[in-house]
Amino acid sequence: MKILWLLIFLLIPVRCLAGYDKPGSTSAQFLKIGISARAVGMGESFVAISNDASAIFYNPAGLVTIGDWDALLTHIEYPADINYDFGGLAHRLTPNIALGVSFSNLYTDEIKVRTPLHPEGTGETFYSSDYTAALSYAQYLTDRFSFGLNFRYIGLNLMTGGFKKSTWAIDLGTLYQTGFKNFNIGIAIQSFGPNVQFINESYAIPTNFTVGIAADLLTTGPHNLTLASSWAKPAATEETANIGVEYTLNKIFTLRGGYKINYDAETWSLGAGVTLPLGGSILRVDYAYSDFGYLTNTQRFSLGIGF
Repeated sequence: MKILWLLIFLLIPVRCLAGYDKPGSTSAQFLKIGISARAVGMGESFVAISNDASAIFYNPAGLVTIGDWDALLTHIEYPADINYDFGGLAHRLTPNIALGVSFSNLYTDEIKVRTPLHPEGTGETFYSSDYTAALSYAQYLTDRFSFGLNFRYIGLNLMTGGFKKSTWAIDLGTLYQTGFKNFNIGIAIQSFGPNVQFINESYAIPTNFTVGIAADLLTTGPHNLTLASSWAKPAATEETANIGVEYTLNKIFTLRGGYKINYDAETWSLGAGVTLPLGGSILRVDYAYSDFGYLTNTQRFSLGIGF
């Protein structure tokens, strides 16, 4: 009965967001940035996988599937000297409970203040810095079904005139592991919380509902092939879909590919990774390349370690 009521609760946003399609009506867009090169390489069809520290972002229910400890660091460089960093740490407290903590920051270098009278600059500069810090909790409700949540503090800062705003949000997720060929079903709600007040106007944060599946299509000798897909309903845009594949050789070398459907700019992505033993730990190095059409393409690098 607990599982049934939980699923009913998670499906409420589907009804609430079904008819909502108002592009440009949400703030704190940095909350939608993918934080894992591995997941991005698979087109971010990751809600039903989420088996490392990146589960903090994609589906907190997956945190119970990690080993003892798992950490992830990601760096992204965008055009116009815009950078994004993520750091997350998760710990399996007991066989059934896991905790996590994370911090992410989207920031710019110093930018010249320009006006019509001073197109080359007034001599003043400013920069922007948006961040979110999260605490995570996940627990097995049965031997195959887990539930997870994040509590987020969100800060929006424009370092000119002392403009600062903040709000909070929660993320919720469930993960069902069937036990057959690693076939999993994942559901997640991201960034569910109050509006942000900007002077006389208030704007919603980018709430997103995602459901997805994943399974191992091939597990023969040194070869492993995983296929994943997901469907999402963002608060401000139409429905989107993601599909991704991951091939691993000898549990060391990995190639990935993904495709995003009905996105404004993003389409396909490619990725690669290597997993190496490091003493009693496992080191993961991942890279992803995303095609943004007319926009500049984006590269991500992630460093993970399980210990």
